[in-house]
Amino acid sequence: MARWPSGRSGEVHLGIVVSFDAGRGLGTVRAEARPGDGAPPELGFHSTSIADGSRHVEAGRAVAFVIRPGAGGRFEAAQLTVLAEPPAAQDRPDG
Repeated sequence: MARWPSGRSGEVHLGIVVSFDAGRGLGTVRAEARPGDGAPPELGFHSTSIADGSRHVEAGRAVAFVIRPGAGGRFEAAQLTVLAEPPAAQDRPDG
C-alpha cells in the first residue's frame, strides 16, 4: 500500500481549497508540499468535514486539516479549519 502522507496519524497539514461544490457538498484541497513527500496531493473532502459546522468554504481559502483514510482506500481531508478571513471589499487595495 502506498504510504502518503509521511508523519504521524492526526498530524495537521496546511493547504488551499481548490474547489467546492456547495450543491453536492464536495470539495478538493491541495496540501502544501513537504520535503520527501513529492508533489502536493489534492484530497477530497465533504462539507461535514468543515470543523466550524458551516458546511461551506470558498475556493482559494487557506485551511488546516488532518488526513484520514476514506472510502475506497483513498485518503481524504478532514477537520478542515479556515485559517483567515478574506479582507472585506472596502479593505482591499483594489476594492
